[in-house]
Amino acid sequence: MNPRTYYVIADDGQRYGPVDIATLNQWIADGRIVRHTNLEDAETGVRMAAPAIPGLLLPVPATNSFLNDNFVQMGWASGALSVILGLSGTFFSLVAAALGLLWSIRAREAKYEYANLMIALCVFGGVLFWVNHLLAWSVIAWIFNHIRR
Repeated sequence: MNPRTYYVIADDGQRYGPVDIATLNQWIADGRIVRHTNLEDAETGVRMAAPAIPGLLLPVPATNSFLNDNFVQMGWASGALSVILGLSGTFFSLVAAALGLLWSIRAREAKYEYANLMIALCVFGGVLFWVNHLLAWSVIAWIFNHIRR
């Protein structure tokens, strides 16, 4: 029985191979194959992503990584929520901004492309809270000053 061989399908559609599992693992170590790389079974022609091939030694993704889509989405959502709540002067704007900043800073450390924009959005939401809060108290003070006269 011959060992299974696979073609590597590059991002530009070019096929390389067929090569065996040992060669594929060497290419993984060299950085030529990543988790989203498609492979084609040389015998059956079936295409699949690299993690579906048994025997490949792909690095395990860090499930607690702040670059994980869930945390990036939570950073965006917290930033947007901090702006919306900041406009209303709600205290939870600061909580949302703080959580968004935490996730955004971690995303920046992990080299997420839009992390700085996420940080700016969270800071803007926090600033909106304070501006809205100060304006509200200024208006209340103005009303009480005019009532006392």
